[in-house]
Amino acid sequence: MDSELRQRAMAIAAGAQELIDVGDLKAARREIELVLSLLQSFEERNSPESIFALNTLAGLAEKEGNLEQAAGIYRVALEKSANYLDNSSPAYVNGLANLAAILGKLALYEEAAALYRQAIEIGKATHGEDHPSYAIRLNNLAELLSTMGRFDEAEPLYRRAIEITKATLGEDNPTYASGLNNLANLSASLGRFDEAELLYRRAIEIDKATLGEDHPDYATRLNNLAGLLQALGRTDEAEPLYRRAIEIDKAALGEDHPTYANRLNNFAVFYAETSRFDQAIPLAERALRICEARLPEGHPKTEEIRRSLDAMRRDQADTD
Repeated sequence: MDSELRQRAMAIAAGAQELIDVGDLKAARREIELVLSLLQSFEERNSPESIFALNTLAGLAEKEGNLEQAAGIYRVALEKSANYLDNSSPAYVNGLANLAAILGKLALYEEAAALYRQAIEIGKATHGEDHPSYAIRLNNLAELLSTMGRFDEAEPLYRRAIEITKATLGEDNPTYASGLNNLANLSASLGRFDEAELLYRRAIEIDKATLGEDHPDYATRLNNLAGLLQALGRTDEAEPLYRRAIEIDKAALGEDHPTYANRLNNFAVFYAETSRFDQAIPLAERALRICEARLPEGHPKTEEIRRSLDAMRRDQADTD
């Protein structure tokens, strides 16, 4: 396969990733399937370009909610990577982490943990224990352990990852903010609400300074703090944070992006929990329309919003 065709394949795959990023999953699938067809036609099924395309397709399947399909594709990509890459290469380690993340979502926790631990050991051997990439792998495993409810094992990993990031990248870095946010999530799960709030607010300050107030990640931090405040009954403080997160995503991602739909639904649930159904239901209906238009039929997020909307309508009827 000549270089021109390789470049074309990579360009199409990169374009597909951009479509995924803006939430146009249906168009992304058409593009990435075109890449794989092109590579197959030229008997380049095991080429680095094919591996890149497979990883992109797996990520797309995950976005579509097809987790079992995504896991299968990631497995194939990882097997092919073994033919081209040293197992200490960042791309191979990323492949381990990608597969582990999907397996975690499928509740195949032990296999996922084993893959994360393998990635950690490779990172330790190749970069040492004070490298930012090593911190990322620790954080990955900590998130999985948190999902499993093994908070006592997760917490020291989160804290070690934060220490490494602080020492190597500094405190004024989005990666450091992300680490604080993850630790805040754990603290909230353990009922340490004051600690969680402080960590969320510090992460917000960092992202504000480094990414700006119009960045989607900043919106995510605001949304997380709003959720905590809502759980604590501090609804007057939570409401403006939800509103601001919606405004940011509307401007940054557009009004037809699934993430924007998720923000609308979060705000709708907030209104419903405060018995403001006349405000909640239109937001949830709008969120549902976006997901139905942009996500494949039967996507878990679409069904989640549909169930939430049905519950709101029932609750409203009970109060009338």
